[in-house]
Amino acid sequence: MQPILNSASDLENWEDFLTEAQKLHLLCMETMMGADGTLADLKRGFGLICQAADLGDVDACEFAGSVLLDGARGVPRNLPQTYRYLRAAIEAGNMASHALLAQVFKENGHLNESMKHWQAYFTHTAQHLRDLSEEDSRRVSAARTAGKYGRTYLSLVSRAVAVDAVDPVHFSALAHYVSAVLEAERSSLADSNATTAAKAIMKRDLDLEMEALQRKCGTGSSAGS
Repeated sequence: MQPILNSASDLENWEDFLTEAQKLHLLCMETMMGADGTLADLKRGFGLICQAADLGDVDACEFAGSVLLDGARGVPRNLPQTYRYLRAAIEAGNMASHALLAQVFKENGHLNESMKHWQAYFTHTAQHLRDLSEEDSRRVSAARTAGKYGRTYLSLVSRAVAVDAVDPVHFSALAHYVSAVLEAERSSLADSNATTAAKAIMKRDLDLEMEALQRKCGTGSSAGS
């Protein structure tokens, strides 16, 4: 969502290059986090992000869809509205929204459609990471997102919530990032304030997800792809 700047004078007035939707998106983030000595206002901030999404801001569509999918930040869960925003994001080229829309279809019992969107996400992301150089700043964000959504997919597969139908070639290209997320989660368990019983359940889930990763990509290949 960065404006295109051509000179130092442009930099001084960069807000002039933003669309109304982008300005609303920025205002939303400031409102939700609290800025310039003001208190955070999650409800008003989310209302602004929905306005930005309605005006066509693609990042706002993805963000609004993710919040409505989980019912996070004090916002009630709303799958029909989630679908509307994520579909708009995908049509505008936001491929990460495929992973979120896959979860919407899963929640509604449309497992075949869910798997199609998981496949679209992993196929695009594998190619996207191949196209980005190691020095490209976008690579870090794409890799982090790939690890997060790859772990979400493995969680569904390991618990038999979904039947694994994603092409292993594309998923294997992301295995390193998924493995890093699982290992980081495993390391954080030691410092968790959770009860012993809760830690045991979390460790069991992590073990199942790591086993699913190794089955998907071939034993021993999960961390080195």
